[in-house]
Amino acid sequence: MRGLLVLAMSSSLFVLVVLVVLACSPSYAPCYRGEYQGCRCESGAHGYQACNVTEDGFQSCVCDGTTPGVDGGRDASLADAAAQEASAGGTFLAPCGANGACSEPGNLCFSFPSKGQICTKKCTTASDCPAPSPGCTPSNGVCRAP
Repeated sequence: MRGLLVLAMSSSLFVLVVLVVLACSPSYAPCYRGEYQGCRCESGAHGYQACNVTEDGFQSCVCDGTTPGVDGGRDASLADAAAQEASAGGTFLAPCGANGACSEPGNLCFSFPSKGQICTKKCTTASDCPAPSPGCTPSNGVCRAP
C-alpha cells in the first residue's frame, strides 16, 4: 500500500513540474519586424504584406509590383523597354495606366505575377510579339514582358 501511495505522489509531482515548465514557456509574436508574407490583391495579382512595427500582425497587402528587400522598383529591362516604346508613341510593355487602361489600340492590360499589370498584345505565336518581348505565352495568349 505504501508503494502505491509513493507512486501516486511521484506521478503528481511529475505532472506539476511539467505544467509549471509549460506555463513558463515564452509566448511568440505572430510575426517579426522585417518579415513578409505573400497575399492576393483585389485584381488577383500577387502582393506582399509586411509585419507591423508592433509585431502583432501584418499590414495591408501591397500591390504596386515592388518586391521587399530589393530596390523597390520594377525590373530595369522592363523600364527600358517601356521608355523605348513610350518615345515611339506606344505603350506596349509599359505599366498599365489608370484603371488598367492601355492607350495604344490593340493593347490590353494583363497582370503578370512577377511584373505587375503591363500593357501587352494578344498573340498565338512568337512572331506576333514585337521586340523586346521574348515571345508569346501559350497558356494566356499574350506577349510576354521581358
